[in-house]
Amino acid sequence: RSRASRTCNDGLRLALTLLDPKYRESVAIIRSNRKERVHSDISGDYVLHLFEEILVQSFKNQGYRPPEPQSQHFGDIDEEGAQWNPNDPKIFEIDRNAVWLLETWKVYVKRKYKSALDRWNKETGGGNGQPWSFVNYCDKDARWLVVVFLADVESNYLLAANAGGRMPGHLQMECGFEGSPSFSSLENDSDPQSRVTAKKKAILEAQEETKELKADIRTVVAKLDHCLEAQQQAQQQANRTSDQVFDEVTKMNRALNDKESLQSMSPNTREKYTTSLQAKRKRYIDDMFEMEEKEKRSG
Repeated sequence: RSRASRTCNDGLRLALTLLDPKYRESVAIIRSNRKERVHSDISGDYVLHLFEEILVQSFKNQGYRPPEPQSQHFGDIDEEGAQWNPNDPKIFEIDRNAVWLLETWKVYVKRKYKSALDRWNKETGGGNGQPWSFVNYCDKDARWLVVVFLADVESNYLLAANAGGRMPGHLQMECGFEGSPSFSSLENDSDPQSRVTAKKKAILEAQEETKELKADIRTVVAKLDHCLEAQQQAQQQANRTSDQVFDEVTKMNRALNDKESLQSMSPNTREKYTTSLQAKRKRYIDDMFEMEEKEKRSG
């Protein structure tokens, strides 16, 4: 029944949608089979909940366009690529649900993708060294998976890892996509020292990101403290009476007339001190007059 209601491009649209940057973190969590704090408040199957979200926000949304590989990366693939359309109008002719979408991933896309990856791992001798040659290891009815693979290369093989397929360790090729990894030779790939160095580098990068995040958090907290303090001061000023303001003005007058204290300061410090105090006194006097006017009107 599910197979009968599935168009040829459903799997392609779903796979490319899963590689959308906004879903990659959730897909990685599914792969690791762990439940993050963000999912702890979700009752039931959070994987099904994710596919429900994808279904509503993206898969059934005709205005949504999943990320696709650039045309120049398809190499010698002939005209058959024209029929691989993740935005095929037929996709939207049948109403779908989250269970159907999850099943499409598990028993259709994932299974076929794993099969092609394993076949490539066992049979390839390196080929022509181009990512698009992956098409030669896909089933005849699933050659569209090369589109998924080309997009997966740009996503650091997220779906390949999720599908459980194995990549050829001896394959030598440069993918040529900006920000994507490249395969190294068997010697470099299997060198324990290289793996240790890569692991250390990843740990250092993660530590650096953590430091930056902590610094950002401290900055935000400091700004919040400053805003809270300013809000409290504003509230205190709003609650003052004219008598309280008058007392403050009186204190400032005494300070400005305290010759002994003023003489103990350097000329530069004394000038800054008196200028600041006079400006503050003026603000208080203006506030006091305004408050007295309000008290007269309210009285």
